[in-house]
Amino acid sequence: MNSPAPLQQAAARELLRLLRAKESIASFREYMASTFSPDFQNEPALHHLVMIHELERLERGDINRLLILAPPGSAKSTYCSIQYPLWRFAKKPHEHILTASNTQDLAENFNRRRRSMCISPEWMRLSGTKLAEDLQSLGHFGTEKHGSIRAAGIGSSIVGNRSHLNVLDDPIKGVEEALSAKTLDFQWDWFNNEFRTRLVPGGKELIVSTRWAKKDIAGRILELVRNGQENWTVLRLPMTADSPNDPLGRAFDEVLWPEYFTPQHIAEKRRSPLLWATQFQQTPLDESGSWISYEHLIMEDSPNIGFRKHFNFVVAIDLALSVGKGDFTVFVVAAIDWLKRVHIIHLDRKRTSPEDTVTRLVQLCDLYEPSEVLIDDDNSSRVFKTVLHEVYKKSKFSPPPLHLMPMRGQEKEIRATAIRASFLAHNVRITKANWNNDLIRECLEFPTGEHDDIVDALGLIGRRLPFLSAPRRPPGVEDPDEDKDANNIIREIDGKAHLNIPLEDLFANRDAQMRRRNNRV
Repeated sequence: MNSPAPLQQAAARELLRLLRAKESIASFREYMASTFSPDFQNEPALHHLVMIHELERLERGDINRLLILAPPGSAKSTYCSIQYPLWRFAKKPHEHILTASNTQDLAENFNRRRRSMCISPEWMRLSGTKLAEDLQSLGHFGTEKHGSIRAAGIGSSIVGNRSHLNVLDDPIKGVEEALSAKTLDFQWDWFNNEFRTRLVPGGKELIVSTRWAKKDIAGRILELVRNGQENWTVLRLPMTADSPNDPLGRAFDEVLWPEYFTPQHIAEKRRSPLLWATQFQQTPLDESGSWISYEHLIMEDSPNIGFRKHFNFVVAIDLALSVGKGDFTVFVVAAIDWLKRVHIIHLDRKRTSPEDTVTRLVQLCDLYEPSEVLIDDDNSSRVFKTVLHEVYKKSKFSPPPLHLMPMRGQEKEIRATAIRASFLAHNVRITKANWNNDLIRECLEFPTGEHDDIVDALGLIGRRLPFLSAPRRPPGVEDPDEDKDANNIIREIDGKAHLNIPLEDLFANRDAQMRRRNNRV
C-alpha cells in the first residue's frame, strides 16, 4: 500500500495544528509563533500557566468573571489582553469583544497589536475569515463575519456597542489618579454604568490589573465578593509569596518569575513599603482606620553592628494558640534608646503551635538578651508560661524575664493608646525589612482592618515603656532641647497632648507605688 503523497501529509499536519490551536492557548501561541510577533515568542513561565488555566476556564464557561491581580512587568497583558482575546476571536470571529484601559492611547496600542495578528496569514487560516475592508481602525476593527474588537479609554462613550467579552486592563495610570477619591469614584461609575452595560446576557468579564488603591475597581469588586453580592474568580499573584495558599505553590517569600525578576530588582522595589504593598504585593495600604497616618511611620536602615550597647531590648508577644488558621502569633523586638524612643528592629508573624512559639522565643532571647518579655495576662499566656518553664527546666539556662501585662478588661484601642502616642510624637522608628508591609498595613487600618495582632504586640511595648529603664546617653551625643512635659505626657507636633499610658494604667501604677511606699514605712 502506497503512503500518502507529501502534500497530503503536509495538509494533514497543518489541519492537526489548526485543530490543536483552537483547543488551548498554549497551542495557539505555538501556532502564532511563526508570525515572529514578540507577543508569541516566549515560553510561558509558571505564573503564566496558572493565568492560562483560568483563562481557559473562562472560555469554557466554567466561570464567567475573572479578576487577575499581578505586579507590573509580569507580562499579564500579553496573555490576558493579547493572546486570550485573539484566541477567542479566531474561534468566534462573529462575536464582539470590548476592551478598555486607562487611556485611549493605551487601549489603541493593545488593539494595534491585536490587529497586526488578525491580518497575518496564520490568524486568517485559523479563523477562516479576514478583516473587513471598511472596519480596520485602531479603535475598532472587525471581520467579514461581522465580529469586532473595540478599544476604549476609561471614561469614553461606548453606547451602541454590544459585547460578548469585556476585557479591562489596568484602569489606573498613575499615583495621582490612585490618590484621588473623585477619580476612583468616576472610574467605578463608568465601569458599572457604561462598560458593563454593553455585555450581552451571559457575556464574560475579565479584569487584569495592578492594584493602586483600596477603592480602585479591583478593590471594590473584592468587597462585593466578600459581601456575597457578586461571584468572581480571583487570581492574586503577589511578587513574593505571603500566604500558605499561594496559587503557585511557592514557599513564603519566594519570588514570582525568578528567571526575570532579579534579587536587585526586588530589593529596589522593597525600599518603598507603600509601593511594594500596593503594586507588587497587590494589597494596597490606606488610612481606613483612625489610629495613625502614613506620615507617622518613620523608616530607618538596620542599626550597625555596634549599636547594641546603646539600647535596651524588649520582646512583645501577641499569642495565638491555633495552628494554620485564625489569628497570628506575633513577636516584636524593640530597641529602646536613651530618649525612650522605640526602634522596631524585628517582627515575626506566623500561625504556629505553642511549642514552636516557645522555641522561637528562646532563639530571640538568645539573640537580643531582652530586659523583659511582654505578654498579655490571659488564659493563653498562662498556658504558654507553663510550657516555657517546662522547656527551661530541661536546660541549664534561666527562663526569660517574662512580664504578664494586666488587661483589666480594656478594649484593644485603649490598650494601644500608649504606643499610638509614641507614633504621633514621631518617637517610633521602623527598621526597613521584608515584614514592613504587614506592620504598616495593620497600623494604618487599625482598628477596622482584618488583622490587629501586630498592633496588639506594639501596644504591650507602649504600655510598659514608661516603666522600662533607658540606657545611658551615648558618649558625644548632646541632650536635645526637648519638651520637659510630665513623664506620662507626649506632645504631638501640632500641639495636642496625648497620654502615653491609659488613665486606668496610670492610676493602677500610682496605687502600686503608694502600696510599696507604705510597706517600706
